[in-house]
Amino acid sequence: MNILVIGNGFDLAHGLPTRYQEFLEFMANYDWHIIRGSNTPIIVLDKDNYDKLYKDYFINLSPELKTEYTQLIENNSWLEHFIIRLRENLRNKVNWIDFEAEIADVIQEMDNIRKKLLNNEEITNDKKTESIETDYEIIKKISQPLKYGLSLNGNSYSLQRVSTIKNELIKDLNKLIRCLELYLTDYIDYYIDHFMDHNKDTKIEPFKSTRFDHVLNFNYTNTYIKLYAPHLSGKFENGFCNYIHGRAKKENKIEDCDLVLGIGEYLKGDEKNNDNEYIEFKKFYQRIYKGTGSAYTRWLNKELIDYNEHDPEKRIHTYIYGHSLATTDADIIANLIRKSDKTTIYYYRKSDLHDIILNLVKIIGEEELIKRTSAENQSIIFNPNP
Repeated sequence: MNILVIGNGFDLAHGLPTRYQEFLEFMANYDWHIIRGSNTPIIVLDKDNYDKLYKDYFINLSPELKTEYTQLIENNSWLEHFIIRLRENLRNKVNWIDFEAEIADVIQEMDNIRKKLLNNEEITNDKKTESIETDYEIIKKISQPLKYGLSLNGNSYSLQRVSTIKNELIKDLNKLIRCLELYLTDYIDYYIDHFMDHNKDTKIEPFKSTRFDHVLNFNYTNTYIKLYAPHLSGKFENGFCNYIHGRAKKENKIEDCDLVLGIGEYLKGDEKNNDNEYIEFKKFYQRIYKGTGSAYTRWLNKELIDYNEHDPEKRIHTYIYGHSLATTDADIIANLIRKSDKTTIYYYRKSDLHDIILNLVKIIGEEELIKRTSAENQSIIFNPNP
C-alpha cells in the first residue's frame, strides 16, 4: 500500500503562490489599498508583477466578498504583527515568515506574563496589577477597559487583562484563518485562471507514475485531487484523502472554517496535562475541535487492512513530499514512520535535507533515526525532488 504525505512544497512545485509571505502580501495590500485608501503598497515581494497580481482582483471583487475581507482584515492584531515581522525580515534580506513560529513566540510570552502574575503573592484578584516588560507590541496594544473611560494598557497587567488579550488573539486568529481560506480558494482560482499556462502539463514525478492508495494532506488545498485524481472528487474523496489540517472551502462562514493553524506543545511533564490556558492555539486541540479527522490511522492499522510484510504490494510504503517535518506535526509524523515498512522522504535542496534530519532527530530520536537509515535495516530513504 502506498501512502502519499504532502506539505506546502507540493503546491509550490505546481506553481501556486501558497507561501505565508505571499498570503501576507495579499492581506497587507488589501488593507492598505482597499481599507485605508493608499496607493503605495506596504509589502512588495514581486515588484515586476505586483499590479498584475492584485490590482484587477481587488477592483473586481464582489460586494459580498469585499465586505467579508474587510471585516476579517481590518484592525486584525495578528496581521499587524506579521507585517511588522516580515518587514523586519525583508530589511535583513529574508523574504519569508513562519506564522506558526511567530504565534508560538507570542503565546509563550503571554504565558510567561500570566505565570509572573500568578507567582506574585500580592496579585490576589483581577484588580491588582504588576508592571511587566515585553517587546511584543501585539500584546501591549490590547488594553483592558476600566471604569470612567479609563483602560489598563502598556506594560501594566492584571489577570483580567491577560484574559482579555488571550480572547482578542483567539478572535483575530480565527479571522486570519478564514481570510486564508478565502485566499486559497477565491484568489488562487483567480491566479490559476489568469497567470498559469493551461497548455503546459504541470504534473510531476513521482505522482504521474506511482499509484497511491491514500493521501495524507497537510495542505488546505485539493491540488492533488484536481490534477491527479479528479475521478475521486466528491463522495469518494474523504476515504482517499485525509485533510489533516482541514480543507479550504469558499462557501464556508467563519464558524464553519476547519483550517488548522497553530502551534506545537511547548509545556513539559505534568504541566502539559494540567495547564490548558492556551490550548486553543495548539494544533492537536484544533484538529480535535474542528473535526479534521484521523482517517490516516486506519490506513496504518495492520489488523484492518490487507497487510502482509512478506508481500511488497501489501506492505506500507509512505512517500513524503514538500513537508519540512516540523515538530509541530511531530505526533503524526512519528506515527507514520513507525507504522510504515518503508518511508521515502523527498527534499528540495541539500539545506532542506539538513533541516529535515534535524527535525527527525527531535521527532523519533537519534538512535532510531540511525537505525532506520543504516544500510542493514534501512527503512527511511532520502531522495532529491525528481
